[in-house]
Formats: sequence, C-alpha cells, structure tokens
Amino acid sequence: MWTNGMIDVTNRNLSAVADVRDENNDVQDFDWFGQDPCAPLPPDDGLSTVEVNEIQVDLPEEIIQVLYQEVNPLLESATISTFTSDENDQKARNPFKEQKTIYFENDKGTPYLYKGKEQLTFDTAITILLLDVDTSKICTKRPNGIEENACFVIDRSRLRNQEDWLITDIGTFENHRGSARLYKTEDGEIKYSAKIKGREKNTAKLGRDEYLVKRVYYRHKKYTDFSRITTTITDHTGCELQLGLVEYRFQDQEHHVSPHKNPRSGKSFVPVAPYTRKSILEKAKGHKGPTTIFDEEVEASGGIFKCDVMADMP
Repeated sequence: MWTNGMIDVTNRNLSAVADVRDENNDVQDFDWFGQDPCAPLPPDDGLSTVEVNEIQVDLPEEIIQVLYQEVNPLLESATISTFTSDENDQKARNPFKEQKTIYFENDKGTPYLYKGKEQLTFDTAITILLLDVDTSKICTKRPNGIEENACFVIDRSRLRNQEDWLITDIGTFENHRGSARLYKTEDGEIKYSAKIKGREKNTAKLGRDEYLVKRVYYRHKKYTDFSRITTTITDHTGCELQLGLVEYRFQDQEHHVSPHKNPRSGKSFVPVAPYTRKSILEKAKGHKGPTTIFDEEVEASGGIFKCDVMADMP
C-alpha cells in the first residue's frame, strides 16, 4: 500500500494525516501520530513539515517507521522522499548489470550501458554511478560519432583531461536546462532524497554520505531533434566523482549527425577540446613558435592517423 501526506518533524514528533490505498487502489482513511525513536532532533531552521511522496506499508495498522535524518536547511522548499524499514527492502540494484555487455564500434574501450531509449530516474542514475556499479560497462575513452539512441558511463579519470569527456566530432550541443537531487545513502541504500531547485544546487553543503546528483539537458545546435543528457555526482568534499553518464537521444527516427557550419567559411565547425586549447595557451606564453606548438599538440593527440577525436587536434 502507498500513502501520501505530510509529516511533522517538530520536536521529534512525527504526525501524518494521509490516505492509504490498498491493492485495489481503494482509499482507506488513515490518521497516525507517533514518534520515531531513531530520529535526531531537527535543526532550529524554522522547518516544521516536509512532504512525503510515497511511504510503503504492508498493513494499514502497521506503524510507519520513517527513516528520518537530520534535515538540511537547504531542503526547506524541497520535496523529501522517505522510505520504510521493510524486511523486504533490498539494496539498490543496477537494472543493466545482468545484460550482456556490447561495445560501440566493437571497441573494448567504449561499452554501452544500453542501446535504445530508457527513462532513467535520478534513483537509477545514482545506482548506476555509485551504489551498484557495473565495471564491465565503463568507458575508458570517449564514444565518438554517436548517431543512435544510446547511453554510456565514462570514467573521466582515464581521459587525457576530464573536462573533455563530452567533446566529440558530431558538433556542438547547447545547454537548455538542468536539474538536481540530493541523496543521503547508507550501506548501499538510499535513505532519503530531495529535489534541489534553482541556485541551491550550486551552493548546497553536503554532509558525509550525502551526494548531489546533477542532470543537464543539451540540444544539438544543428539538429534540434537530437539531445544529449548528462548526469554527474558531487560528494561532500565538493568534488565530482569520476564516473559520468551520458545519454544520446533522438526525438523520432535516428539519422546522420554532423556539425553545424561556420557562417563565414561554410565549413563544419568542430570545437577544440578544452585541454588542447588550454595547452596551446600555456605554451604560447613561452618561447616556442606556432609551428612547434602545433606539432607538439598533434603528436600529443595521437597524430593525424591515430587521433580518436579530431576535436583533440589543434
């Protein structure tokens, strides 16, 4: 059964006035007042109630055990999802872990997480990237030239530079919007989560075992029916974890994708990778000439014939 309602956390008293729906989805009146002995005293931040999205109970008369954790002040306007301590609860599971690993362009360095379209929730994303990682489906290099519905997990620490993880040769994507959700975890389980709004995702102060999951939605500059969705996780130190998730998705049918053209030259525009641009600027401060700098950067990228991503070239 599932219930929706409000929980009052003032002075450790938890009260709920809610409706419970049974297996036939019929509403049963359900008023409950109690106290969670495990809950720490709420901080004095003026927060008295938080909205509970879904609480699962096996029987109407069962006392709901809310795994209440210290409410972060930034969650005042957020929605908190809480979970019951059910014996049947299991640790988060990666839904793609049992699937056979296949590789983009038969390259062992670029395995798919999956092919096709999936609706990945924030809960699923943090499970894939943190709570139940499938090491057989982690890319050690950037998948380049994606023209299909697909998703990849990339180990950014294995790249020449982590900032380059989204740079490929299919052109520029424009940032359209973003969203974030805060998670509290314990022993591989999600204890609570909250949607973070607006600028809060840039100023959130996380405690140990708290993570901020950020999702950014991009649209291709030339083909507006082609999108890229990225998911990253920040820990309590303020650093992003090494694994990042990137989804490529067409609105309708898959088709060829190419960079937009430069309005002046008419040539395809391929952005230079951030690391390459930074390296050139640093070397330009010294005594090396343009030709030497160019040759060094070409060699560092693997050379004209061995370079995996042309955007790495100067």
